[in-house]
Amino acid sequence: MMEACLAKPTDIREAYLDKAANLLQDFDSNDLAEARVVYYQCAHFADKQYRQMVSSKELERLEGWVKRTQAEIQELSRGQTAQRKEDIDASRRRINKAQKILSGDKHNLETYRQSLTTFLHQAIKMYAGFLATASDDDPAATVRFCGLWFSNFSDDRVVGYVKEALEQVGSYRFLFLAHQLTARLGGESTLKSTAILLKLVLQMCTDHPYHCVYQVCATHSTVPRSDSADSLKRTRASIEPPQVNESQARRGDAARSIMAKLREGRRNKEQIAAMEEHFRISLEWAQHPIKDMVRGTTSKDKKDKKDEFPIPKSVRLCDLVWAGQERGTRCPASQPIPVSTALIPIDYSKRYDNSPRLHYYKAQFSVAGGVNLPKINVCVDDQGTTHKQLVGIHWFYLFVPDL
Repeated sequence: MMEACLAKPTDIREAYLDKAANLLQDFDSNDLAEARVVYYQCAHFADKQYRQMVSSKELERLEGWVKRTQAEIQELSRGQTAQRKEDIDASRRRINKAQKILSGDKHNLETYRQSLTTFLHQAIKMYAGFLATASDDDPAATVRFCGLWFSNFSDDRVVGYVKEALEQVGSYRFLFLAHQLTARLGGESTLKSTAILLKLVLQMCTDHPYHCVYQVCATHSTVPRSDSADSLKRTRASIEPPQVNESQARRGDAARSIMAKLREGRRNKEQIAAMEEHFRISLEWAQHPIKDMVRGTTSKDKKDKKDEFPIPKSVRLCDLVWAGQERGTRCPASQPIPVSTALIPIDYSKRYDNSPRLHYYKAQFSVAGGVNLPKINVCVDDQGTTHKQLVGIHWFYLFVPDL
């Protein structure tokens, strides 16, 4: 062990880790525990070496040597034209010597770059192997995997490694990063990683819609279409539309393409449609002004402060409201989707048959105070459990988990 630790990183990889990785190709289900340990240790070692090499000044130093030697050869070549024969011979010898040095410098630079690529490839591959065999959720491994991918997002050489790795890993491993992944949608169309990220988010939404479809809806709903300037004029005066730059427009287009594919797909079509509609209803309610209702317009209203207020009939959320049996009103039918803010356990079968469904909203809401007066709703699922929801009033709308 002591001898192995003192060896060069490349020697350790070739002598130990590569052999261990090759043995993993033949493991069976009885060896999963041992395989996970090997996968993680190999991934951690390769990841550590890669990050150290990237942060080191060695690459900059090697590149500097190559540039200086090339400049020296060019200078010597230009100076040969007006020299005597003896000086030309001496200059030629210096050029030959410099070319040998340049060849060695280029070899060292190429070796260093090749080691970087090898460690990066092995780290991505081993993290994917660990995530594919691990029985429990390990967010650290997923975060490190995504960190390596996104730090090399524009490098097309990495695309093959990532694409091969994602074919092994279940989409549920990335659900806790749904906000971060959807925020990175809409990269340069010329980059191959952009298409891979789009495919990953689409797979996540297809397999586990209740964990990431709302994030995609928020992405395209908060970025207006570039060709619908008139729609901004119809926006409520209390909500200031964001300034849309090129990257935000691309992100919105990418999110809209995902939603279009989900609607055309064969799985969860009813649930996807219900989630989209519920998001629109919730966004309308989030943007609905309540300042006059809460703070009052007359001196009497301002004096008689209330703790709760009725949900206005002008918003579509009122269609999901039930005042209770004592009012003699008809209870709305349960929706085919869970409560948007409930913490839904991941269903590895991707069916979600036993998830509690949204039943109705209570007729009264309260406010959390402050300048923006965020609303607090209470909704009930079909198992009778109540959920308090905080609804913010801003263009960038997010579903906040139960209070």
